[in-house]
Amino acid sequence: EATLRDLFGKQESTPDVRAQDLMYRAFEEESRAKRIALAHQALDESANCADAYVLLAEEEATTDEEAMALLREGVAAARTPARDETRVARPLHETLLVVQDGL
Repeated sequence: EATLRDLFGKQESTPDVRAQDLMYRAFEEESRAKRIALAHQALDESANCADAYVLLAEEEATTDEEAMALLREGVAAARTPARDETRVARPLHETLLVVQDGL
């Protein structure tokens, strides 16, 4: 987290940025339960957190339908116009944007 701030400079503390910070923690977390909890916290902070939807689709969804619904929400979150103003690195959802037509 500190390394990202060093590379990109200090960002304004918005709900989107705070949510993404939670997801950076989740990506580093070894415990599946903690990753899932952090993803839910990220979505509580901002429904625009595409990475949270992706993580939940991969790790919490119990059916293909549930996973696809979460992935669709992730794509929609990635397209939210309000996020464009405070965009931060989104490592996981980039591939979703490429395959979105297949959803």
